[in-house]
Amino acid sequence: MKKKIIIGIVALIIVGLSLLVFFLVQKQNVKEENVEGQKFKEEYAAYNNQKSKSGKQYKKVDMEEDNRFVYADMDQIKKVIKGTGVIYFGFPECPWCRNAVSVLNDAAKQTDLSHIYYLNVFDMRDEKKLDENGNIVTTKEGTKEYKELLELLHDALPEYDGLKDPNIKRIYVPLVITFKDGKVIDTHLSTVDSQKDPYENLTEDQYKELLKKYTDAFTKIGGVCTDAC
Repeated sequence: MKKKIIIGIVALIIVGLSLLVFFLVQKQNVKEENVEGQKFKEEYAAYNNQKSKSGKQYKKVDMEEDNRFVYADMDQIKKVIKGTGVIYFGFPECPWCRNAVSVLNDAAKQTDLSHIYYLNVFDMRDEKKLDENGNIVTTKEGTKEYKELLELLHDALPEYDGLKDPNIKRIYVPLVITFKDGKVIDTHLSTVDSQKDPYENLTEDQYKELLKKYTDAFTKIGGVCTDAC
């Protein structure tokens, strides 16, 4: 009888410890996600009430801390490209991006999309132009990672403006690409056609239009990211 009691007590202790470990792991995961969300919030809030190089004032971005944005490195980006998920290319100095991010986050919440993988491409991109003879010259080299992205996403990217060569692509921002089973199923660049000044807030109708574009895309993958979560 005593042996059964001891076995029962040991079993209860094991179950209790297992539950404790489970809750600690869950708590740590939530904490790590909050760190990512806080970092994203601070990155975009840093330009609130600041003026751009054009002299216009940046739109205020008041992002919640538990947002769906996750900072991604190239390995993670490649996993999403080969699998299922959503990638957002942008940077906080981009006025169009500042209009897009809150709508993106709202769309993710509405469709139960757990992560939007974020890559800041501000310092990565190359810069090209036509010289006086009409030849394409590179005035700033892109990073190795950027060149790799251009190859991986070539068919989904817009043509580099002004070069008159459809084979030369560029990652303009804000660019949101949705992948499912290794295929691009949706791309959306900028905000909405009716928005002419990115330093102005979206109107209610513009917000609804952009939200629908994002939610329609995210719904196609069932509101989940599988391979890279």
